[in-house]
Amino acid sequence: QLIILSTYRQEYTVPTKLKDEVNFLEINLQPLKKEDSIFLIKNKTKDLSLDEKTINDLIVKSKGNPFFIEEWLALLREKYKYSEAIDESRGIKNVYEVPRSINALILARIDSLENTLKLLLQKATIIGEDFFIQILSKLEKKLGGADNIDKPVNILENEDFIHHYINQLDHYKFKHMLTRDVAYSTILISNKVLLHKAVAEIIEEYFSDKLDTFYFDLAIHYDISKDYDKALEYINSALSIAETINDKSIIGTSLSEIGWIYSDMGDYEWFFTLATENFPALYIALTGKTELPDDVAVGLKQYFLENGATVTQLKEVCEANDIEYGFTNYM
Repeated sequence: QLIILSTYRQEYTVPTKLKDEVNFLEINLQPLKKEDSIFLIKNKTKDLSLDEKTINDLIVKSKGNPFFIEEWLALLREKYKYSEAIDESRGIKNVYEVPRSINALILARIDSLENTLKLLLQKATIIGEDFFIQILSKLEKKLGGADNIDKPVNILENEDFIHHYINQLDHYKFKHMLTRDVAYSTILISNKVLLHKAVAEIIEEYFSDKLDTFYFDLAIHYDISKDYDKALEYINSALSIAETINDKSIIGTSLSEIGWIYSDMGDYEWFFTLATENFPALYIALTGKTELPDDVAVGLKQYFLENGATVTQLKEVCEANDIEYGFTNYM
């Protein structure tokens, strides 16, 4: 027997087919209780002197989120490792003050890194939610950096920003999706365009023998770098492979990405057609559900209204595609 343990955000919906075919058990992780938070804090701060006021402040602001607690304690320890001051303009006046949000906390930890490490972490976020060290190394070299990045990558791993996959020492992922999201948000849009293009070119040059495994990623890189012709070329290639092997999940995400590419191109007529005529029925066909999740419904409503559709048209599309849930709660 094989046991697979995975985590996902609350907005994610597990495919019905998966639930039906395996012995599926879903556990909703609840915030830590106050006594559990205190145990975690004291267990990880045996060598530190934290007063009760600071501990209580951490408990209140973390709201039982163990990731928040661990990130703040990591930031606290970094005070003794780096001489750079935390940027006070980011909402944290000193390392002992507990920030009000997890984003501010992650940002403070990123800002506490040496500049070369911070830049390397930002470049890793460009590659994606996970990345191969070979691609990051080629990107660093392409931008005039060091040939060998093993040491700084090890530091980022030791500092708990990234982890390597088990039995895949060259394949890394971010400790938490929020870490990747916050680090990515610190990159200027103009720099994102250049960096995504550079990553796409590296993949094309050095991984030409297995390019088909990167089709979807290449489409995203070229979409963000505004090379829409190449983006469409790669996403259609990804869609073709998915249709050949009847991978409904990739078919759905590929069609969705095609819509985003056309939207980025400013071709809203095509995008509107995709949203109104294809997506609701497509979603139902792929998932076997008869209703749209809240985030999908809200997203579709936004697509419709931004492109001139009326509330009546929205309801008509729902009825035409037998969507029981409809948009009633969002009108």
